[in-house]
Amino acid sequence: MNPPSDLFQLQMKMAFRLLDIDQPKWQQLEAVQFFVKEKNDVFVQLPTGFGKSACFQVLPLLFDIIHARSLYHMVLVICPLISIIENQVDFLTNHVVGAVDLTKVAVERWHQATQNVQVLFSTPEQLLTPTGLKPEAKELLRSLQPRCVGLILDEVHTVVKWGDDFRPE
Repeated sequence: MNPPSDLFQLQMKMAFRLLDIDQPKWQQLEAVQFFVKEKNDVFVQLPTGFGKSACFQVLPLLFDIIHARSLYHMVLVICPLISIIENQVDFLTNHVVGAVDLTKVAVERWHQATQNVQVLFSTPEQLLTPTGLKPEAKELLRSLQPRCVGLILDEVHTVVKWGDDFRPE
């Protein structure tokens, strides 16, 4: 029988393969392992084009494999750049991963649109006001809590460049 760490390594590689990544980089594997197995928050800073997004895109797939459940695990990704959200939703849906851009869904359809989603994208403005969560966002997050395995802040470096006046959320 393989030790649990060998099983976990195999499960990680299976999850990455679902994204067509046959040889994940050691930095990706390390970030995912640190988050999932060691249950720590992770800050990933790697060069453009390195595959940072795969570190969070693989999480719900990995949790589904580990727990062998029909319940779809999911991550919520807050990203300030609509073009990146659109590219990632296209990539994930082409890889049969449920992904939704919440900015394109009417508030009254949020619950329906997020039923089988594994990666949910939103902008800060969609969920927040300058003083906190919007009431409808709070309700949505409560409903997703049992499935949500991670909150991802993507493209965080842009916040520092914009400052408080440009996008208070």
